[in-house]
Amino acid sequence: MGQFLYIGINAKITVPKKSFRGSDMPLEEIEKAATPLVLSEDLYDKSETEGEWFYTLKPEIAAQDWIPMIQNFYALRYDQEDSRYLDNDQALEVLKKYSSLQDWLALAEKKEFQCYQLDRWENFIYVRKWESVYCAIIENIILSMDGKIVMEGYGSILKFLTRQIRNSLKQYALTKALQVYIW
Repeated sequence: MGQFLYIGINAKITVPKKSFRGSDMPLEEIEKAATPLVLSEDLYDKSETEGEWFYTLKPEIAAQDWIPMIQNFYALRYDQEDSRYLDNDQALEVLKKYSSLQDWLALAEKKEFQCYQLDRWENFIYVRKWESVYCAIIENIILSMDGKIVMEGYGSILKFLTRQIRNSLKQYALTKALQVYIW
């Protein structure tokens, strides 16, 4: 089990054409199995080399949505108490100084802010159940991260999840009694 819960934007997804374990499968099957990683194909430019496919966030979509989406996410995720201890406000002020995806990714790569940094992680793709395994690399811009101890002690992310679920189901009075917690 991991030690942190992350929320972030998948900026780039790299899918190999050679298996990590097992025999190599037809390219069409690998692509089909990788589809769930690419959450919305219209958000990404696709390119490829002999050995990999690359799904890279489209700069024109980022230019339109990056600042307003992150600003709204931070407003939902971090209440005033959280913002006193975290750097989301400072990260947002610096982000507003830039206007291109390339600059926003470069800032994330510097890892100057807890609430805005680049992470690279692996996600396994299983083709034909467990016959072949492919190791995709995801470059994600972290907008929120909570460790297990912090999550259990302060519950900031749990409060956020509770607020979002309640908002999504606000038509039901019973939703006000709903609580997300760890025991």
